[in-house]
Amino acid sequence: MALNIVKAFVVLVFPVVVFFAFANRQAAHSGRDLALKNVSPTDAKPLNTRLHYDVNDVDYFWGALGKDGRLAEQRFLKEDLTFPLFYGGALMLSLGWLLWKSGLSWSPWLVMLPVLLGMIGDWTENVIQLGQLQRYIDSGKSALDPGAILRSSLATDLKLVGIAASDVLVIVLAVAFVWRTTSR
Repeated sequence: MALNIVKAFVVLVFPVVVFFAFANRQAAHSGRDLALKNVSPTDAKPLNTRLHYDVNDVDYFWGALGKDGRLAEQRFLKEDLTFPLFYGGALMLSLGWLLWKSGLSWSPWLVMLPVLLGMIGDWTENVIQLGQLQRYIDSGKSALDPGAILRSSLATDLKLVGIAASDVLVIVLAVAFVWRTTSR
């Protein structure tokens, strides 16, 4: 039983480690972490962590970044296009292994669906924000397309909900794995 608990813990922690390792590297490499430390006003929350935002929120955040911060954000968004492959892949590996080892007859596609939705949301969010950020850099708030910002916000919502659902599934499958392998 103890060995199964350790295995479940390792499989639970794996996507978290991948997420933070790549997120921290990406934020440092793009200069975004420094830009966020220097943001003024300090309450400007990054768009990729909000459940919903509009043109005013985008203007507030990108305006608070300043010129150099916006360039760092642009680099971050470009690098972030590869990020879903890493965290999504780690989540899928953990979910797949736990589903297999737990012996549950759940459909692998349904288990992977929240991860895929999160990844698609992340890519969509980044592509739209890259286009809108360039418009913002060139011409300011008036150049922002409210419809595009809404689509980006909905994509961010999809990403956050998909990843949260995936995290819940990993925990449920880890518990099922430990429960089913110790009760046999």
